[in-house]
Amino acid sequence: MIAGYSAEHEAVASLLQFLRRGGALRAADAIILELAVGKYANRVDVAVVDGQLHTYEIKTESDDLSRLRSQIAAYASISDMVSIAVATKHLPSAISSVPDFVGVLELQRSDDGLNIRQVREPVPSPVWSASAALSLLPVTEIRRLLPKNSGLLRRENVVAEALSLPDDEIRRASLDFMRHRYKGTTYEFAASTKGRAIGPNDLNMLRLWKRLRLADAKVVALKRNDNSSDSERSTFEFVGRSFGPIPEEIKRRIQS
Repeated sequence: MIAGYSAEHEAVASLLQFLRRGGALRAADAIILELAVGKYANRVDVAVVDGQLHTYEIKTESDDLSRLRSQIAAYASISDMVSIAVATKHLPSAISSVPDFVGVLELQRSDDGLNIRQVREPVPSPVWSASAALSLLPVTEIRRLLPKNSGLLRRENVVAEALSLPDDEIRRASLDFMRHRYKGTTYEFAASTKGRAIGPNDLNMLRLWKRLRLADAKVVALKRNDNSSDSERSTFEFVGRSFGPIPEEIKRRIQS
């Protein structure tokens, strides 16, 4: 394990390095850490948007598999592809716990660090759900899919109306939202790590809220990583919870 970092942080960095080496990040429009799904009951460790959504669940040596089935069920309902990356000791149990369409990666511990081996390739999820995909969107984004004169206000009514749309349109809307939402952090991460190995210390670049140390004042401030307009306040209120509570200082800035 890398000193100063958790096993999960090391595994996430190793997974991103593996995906980049294999070309899976070459066309990535968005790389997302800890994407909340299923009414915030689960958080996807890594999600990659590149014309489709591929989600990854990581299980290190210190993790257990008690929630794996429910996590994969939640991820499969929103994803085009799902994969798990598990420590060697979990491999037999993990394979028997997940459906055949789920890809499997092995996290191999060695003297050189953490290596990753592809055990099984993923295939498209057969249980993708339009209603689950809509749960990724704030209600303001879902309303944009509906006729301007719909007049619907409550989320449940807006979602019910949106479910009459073709699945492809709903899938595209969810991908477009994530692409727009995370393009700034993804670009920063790709530019900063170009030509070198990805390490655990790089993961903060993929978080929407960054801590900036102001050397002259010796205080910590937070700022957004994208160029979203004030009209997207509701989006922040919805998505921000994926990253834990928004500091009060930031709430005041957004609402001012």
